[in-house]
Amino acid sequence: MPHRQALLSASLVIVAATSVWLLAAHARTQVVEAGFWFEDVTFEASEVEADRLGGGVTRDEMARIQLVALSELRAAFAGMRIAFSDSRDTTFSVRVAQTLKHPVFRTSGYAGESRGMWPLGGQGAVNFRLLASHAIAYAPPGADRAMKIDAIGRGVGRAAAHEFAHQILGSKDIHHGGDILSYEYGNADRREQYYGSMHWDVAGPMLRERLKPPI
Repeated sequence: MPHRQALLSASLVIVAATSVWLLAAHARTQVVEAGFWFEDVTFEASEVEADRLGGGVTRDEMARIQLVALSELRAAFAGMRIAFSDSRDTTFSVRVAQTLKHPVFRTSGYAGESRGMWPLGGQGAVNFRLLASHAIAYAPPGADRAMKIDAIGRGVGRAAAHEFAHQILGSKDIHHGGDILSYEYGNADRREQYYGSMHWDVAGPMLRERLKPPI
């Protein structure tokens, strides 16, 4: 009987390993479907940085923020085998939430979170209120309202790119590069998250390898 159980266990391990291998092989040839959407987020006149913006964000401005965020996200992964849509039924996803609460301290002081395992999938979220406040706070002198609105969109899109990188690369350390102009940089409390150009650092080669188009 023990011998039989050992054979059964070994067979299950082989089946599981084969399934993972087949999934990985399939993932190398198929376009990765990624969902990115905004929940019912707002930035009202009562927000801390609203006075510096000149009031709350309007519906039209929110639509602009969503457009800029998606454009930033697509630009970050340009040339890679991944397609972004607002579908909520995808293997990988990042939602834009009003805020994110620390599970223990109940604070809202972090920009994003993710969990997942390649190629099985992943889920993540980014903190709209925090990112919007930082975008306004870091606005350069003379920046008008339209520039700040676009900066909010860029900040959200770049934070989402960071979270997708975590999901796609799994346990790989993407923070150790230290390039403040990179998507990987581990702190959204900086001007570069919202203004100016941005690029991949240490995660770039790994993402391009994992998401390279099939030959």
